[in-house]
Amino acid sequence: MVNNDYELFCTTNHKVKDQLVSRLVKGGISYLEKWEKIPFFKRRDYNGAKELCVIYVNGNQWEQALIILDEYNEERGVKKRREKDDDEFEDI
Repeated sequence: MVNNDYELFCTTNHKVKDQLVSRLVKGGISYLEKWEKIPFFKRRDYNGAKELCVIYVNGNQWEQALIILDEYNEERGVKKRREKDDDEFEDI
C-alpha cells in the first residue's frame, strides 16, 4: 500500500489549526489530523506545549491545499513555511 499523504502544516496553536482546517473543508480538501505528544525535554522548543497537531493532505490535493495555506499565511503576515519535500518545518 502506497501512502500518498503529505504533511501540510503542524502547530501547537488550536485556534490556528481550527481556522486552517475550516478553510480546507470549505475548499473541499480532505485531510488527516494527527496529534503527537511532545517529549517533556523538547517542550521548551514549542513554548511549553504538550501536543503538536500535524495536518496531512493527499498528494492529489497538495497544490490546492498549499494555495489555501499560503493565502492564510499572507493574511496573517507569515511567509511560506515549507515545500512538499523539505525536511525542516516551523510551527505556525
